[in-house]
Amino acid sequence: MNEVGTPVVFAAFGTRTRARMTYAFMHREFSAHFPNHEILWAYTARSIPKTRNSDSGDPVLSVKEALSLLASRGHERCILQSLHVLPAWEFHHLIRETRESGPPLDVSVGAPLLAGPSDYVPVLEALGAKLAPQDGEAVVLVGHGTDHPSVAMYETFNGFVGKMWGPRVWMELVQWAEPQEPMEARAARLGVDRVRFVPFLIVAGEHVKNDVMGPHETSWRNRLRKAGVSCVCDWEGLGMLPAISLRFSEHVGTALSNLFAAERPKRFKGLILDAAERSTRNFPKPTRAASGKTSCANLSLVAETAL
Repeated sequence: MNEVGTPVVFAAFGTRTRARMTYAFMHREFSAHFPNHEILWAYTARSIPKTRNSDSGDPVLSVKEALSLLASRGHERCILQSLHVLPAWEFHHLIRETRESGPPLDVSVGAPLLAGPSDYVPVLEALGAKLAPQDGEAVVLVGHGTDHPSVAMYETFNGFVGKMWGPRVWMELVQWAEPQEPMEARAARLGVDRVRFVPFLIVAGEHVKNDVMGPHETSWRNRLRKAGVSCVCDWEGLGMLPAISLRFSEHVGTALSNLFAAERPKRFKGLILDAAERSTRNFPKPTRAASGKTSCANLSLVAETAL
């Protein structure tokens, strides 16, 4: 068996205009890294418009549709590369959808951007000079947040941020965040008069536009302005950085090696879903508890599919 020619499906979240611009850039990067592989895109958002991509003319596919298309072309195996930042709810939804889809393919899943501690420093290095604060400035990474157990990875990653860049660079989360210190209070304590926001999101979309830089009273920008701190924002998401596409490409390379290895990868080193396994096994659907927190009953699925 040969790795060359194995198709790669990149699984992203949404299809809005800013997202399509980002994915078009990433597609060019991936095509350069994998010139001998067929590349497809699939989307994991619950509601996907069944229209053609206005940029490429290609149909907008779900993961199941992308796998079915490859099977119809005679492929027996493929790589499914997650373009999520963390192995959180959307990533596990991707795993479940892949397991439940019908096409008879062996699927090797590529890890999200941050799959474990070994990813933290390379990702920070990929951000490079974006994180270097100027005099009188703080840099705030804008993370999405989650109520999935993987939220702990944000805290660990933030520790690496502080070690590499010092106290004037840190991460804030848009959702499900309980900061120990409000960002305006931290800015005042540090004596900075300007905050520069750097999106730690694949696409700098609605969260950055509304929650961070929006006109409403509780936006991050207006909270800081009331404290006498000015704000600027880098409107490019992680997906617009070639080094981030390279990092995802390295995960694709690992998934390819796993698919053709003599032995299956050990836990946290990769995940392969056999065609036979996907057609015969029935997995419980991971859900949130009524409180909105993660249900302990679903942690077995989290552990089983975590990379």
